[in-house]
Amino acid sequence: MAYSTNERRELIQHLDKTRDDLLAAVRGLSEAQLNFQTSPKCWCIAGIVEHVVLVKDAVLARVPDNASVRSKTNSATGAG
Repeated sequence: MAYSTNERRELIQHLDKTRDDLLAAVRGLSEAQLNFQTSPKCWCIAGIVEHVVLVKDAVLARVPDNASVRSKTNSATGAG
């Protein structure tokens, strides 16, 4: 799916804001707090933050910039 420049910019701005909000929420927590698990089956805060980062990277990898979309389209069609 190709995103317009504005859609891509809005997505990146949203991801940046949520990243900043998440970092603000965990800033100041001790190592023990970040790694605390209420049970072995529960995630710790550090594990959740790591998961969010991995998912964000996966989302961004699926939202190519318009230049790379045009380049791939041109290559596939023999244009440009």
